Amino acid sequence: MRSVTDRVGHLTLLLRTSDEPLWRSLRDALGAQGVDATRSQLAASSEEGDDSEFGIVVMETGAVVQFLWEPSSSSFVDWVPMTDWWQASPYSSKVGEALRRLSEGA
Repeated sequence: MRSVTDRVGHLTLLLRTSDEPLWRSLRDALGAQGVDATRSQLAASSEEGDDSEFGIVVMETGAVVQFLWEPSSSSFVDWVPMTDWWQASPYSSKVGEALRRLSEGA
């Protein structure tokens, strides 16, 4: 099992550089929301059924958003800012790691 540091780094690398259609489409969808994927960290990502992906993106500004995305339509079903409450979420260690990585310029 990967450490939180390794997992956040791996997800962020996929988000930023993968040529796989899913990741390219997610980059485009995030860009349409004003998120620069090349300067953001992907703190969490998981498949949620046949056509849904759950994720948490941490932007260069420190803003944190939880989302539910449908790859088939490349649209967000849910977009929930969680900047003010991420510490109380079950993903706090992952978001904390993403923020640490951003502060170090990763």
